[in-house]
Amino acid sequence: GRFYSSLHAVSQGTTTDPAGLQAGRFYTWTEQELVQVLGTRRLAEFESRFELTEKGHVIPRDGQDKDEMGRRLLDALREERQRGRELPETNELIVAVYNGVFVSALVRCGTLFDQPRWLLAGERCLEGVRDGMWDPATGVLRHCSVSGQEGTLLDYGCVAAASLDLYESVGQMRWLDWAAEMVMQIRDRFEWAPDRSLSAFTRYQTSTAQQGWSKARDEPLAQAVVLRTCKKLVSILGAESELGSRVAEFERSMEASHDRVCEESYVTAQLQWWAARVEGALKLTLVANQDSTLLRAAAPFFPTVRHVSTSCLLYTSPSPRDS
Repeated sequence: GRFYSSLHAVSQGTTTDPAGLQAGRFYTWTEQELVQVLGTRRLAEFESRFELTEKGHVIPRDGQDKDEMGRRLLDALREERQRGRELPETNELIVAVYNGVFVSALVRCGTLFDQPRWLLAGERCLEGVRDGMWDPATGVLRHCSVSGQEGTLLDYGCVAAASLDLYESVGQMRWLDWAAEMVMQIRDRFEWAPDRSLSAFTRYQTSTAQQGWSKARDEPLAQAVVLRTCKKLVSILGAESELGSRVAEFERSMEASHDRVCEESYVTAQLQWWAARVEGALKLTLVANQDSTLLRAAAPFFPTVRHVSTSCLLYTSPSPRDS
């Protein structure tokens, strides 16, 4: 029931380079290929609407891909790609954090849109993660299916959040219990970093193992996911209960640890996390009340005021490349 992570980045075989083997080759184009597919006349139409980057990506110019000719040009490229290129194979790597995010999306949307099939798919997925990637004897959650490497804070946090989301949707106590177990493992296994935020790595992971991980996993998103899950757990368990009081104590430690860890930072952290992973001239927009804690937390990342009204401020971030 678990989800594979993606297609392989490397693909092979195109109409112009059948022996080629390159990362991302299935999705990119050369100028020579554009001439062969579109012809000289349509190439002029293409260049007025799109830009071809040095890496071979096609980027629309100011939304001009929305007209009929723009759609036809893109359709021609897609048809050639499907006909003349070999689709990349499935990457059968199963990653804990991805599956946690997928489960949360499935169960929330399944509840909102009354889709029992989505709830069932989410439950089957989380069962697969629990049975195949978690060791109940040691409390260790593995990062992925093909490695013994222990998960990072984002892995533990997203799986805990998914388990709690599933409990709220289907009402089964086993998922509430597992969410609480994950949070207690986070409390016991992860150390406080020098800046008093939770480290992205457990105290049991070697420095050599940590060097292979992306620094992005120490971004505020992991902290905010865990804090948000703690708050929801305390509201469900009650701060007076034994387990609820332990979670509440951990929650207070996180809130006092660093200014960037606050409930509102959950949204801001998600924006940062995605912006760091998307190339191009992406702009992120935030709308919030003038006295919003979220606005104050996000201000360093949204320096340009685009609109001011009596009720809200609208900020637009710089491109991630300029951040």
